[in-house]
Amino acid sequence: SAFSVNCGLRMQGGAFRSMSLSRKHSFRVLFASEYGPSKLNYDVFDDPTAVTKFDTLVFRAGANDAWSAWIAGTGLAARQYIVDGFAKRTHRAMGGASSHQTYVHLYVDGLYWGIYDVTEKPDQSFGEAYFGGSKTNWDVVVNNEAIEGDRNTWDALVAKCNAGVSNITQYQEIQGKNSDGTRNPAYPDYIDIDNYIDYLLVRMWIADNDWPNNNWHAIRYRDNATSTGFKFPVWDAEAGLNIWGTLTTDRTAQTNGVAQPYGKLLTNEEFRIQFADHIYRHMFNGG
Repeated sequence: SAFSVNCGLRMQGGAFRSMSLSRKHSFRVLFASEYGPSKLNYDVFDDPTAVTKFDTLVFRAGANDAWSAWIAGTGLAARQYIVDGFAKRTHRAMGGASSHQTYVHLYVDGLYWGIYDVTEKPDQSFGEAYFGGSKTNWDVVVNNEAIEGDRNTWDALVAKCNAGVSNITQYQEIQGKNSDGTRNPAYPDYIDIDNYIDYLLVRMWIADNDWPNNNWHAIRYRDNATSTGFKFPVWDAEAGLNIWGTLTTDRTAQTNGVAQPYGKLLTNEEFRIQFADHIYRHMFNGG
């Protein structure tokens, strides 16, 4: 009753495309002139912090956190449909930039497919919508693969961290700064440290057992003159909060995938203090 629109349709996701794991599958809808309107103009999320124009939306089936997940497995009563959305909302409440989401009943050709989680895809359009700049100048790295733009800057960040970031000069340089904290335009800003710390805290706190080597996005504006470093939207965090493992599973020692910089940054005292400050801000005194 709200609107009717023609769009493109693609499969979405990885392992749960398999019928042996789930009879419920995720979709991605694309708004482009070859299908219909070039953007969807609608207040999908009824949230003042969300945009109302979209190039694409993802209809998440829930996979691990849904009724039909792991057909051959056990423990289906634990499925709650909310874990990924909870992690995204928590990250946004901490000041991070993660996708908005809402729930719908989905019908395909009149057949009811169940409850779906509709969310924004953290891609080039997402970067442009929430941080500005030209859409095509955003690099989007997913699970170490560039799905849009390239991964050159991500590789450079990892290489610099591997080479050593224990002293203040090295630490400030990867943030595009001189050792005294002032901006140096000769240095690319590789990483938004505050954003990164809050992202890490969310996924560690929910004990996400399918991360950090998997299910991660990193986005960065490519123009070094205006870039403020890689941002880290929460994506596919539904293996936390006791869906996989337990609530007390310790993820703080994981240093692969998106946590590669974290593993090296721990050698820097300033980073450790900054990390501790974020823990205090978010986890004490009603944070």
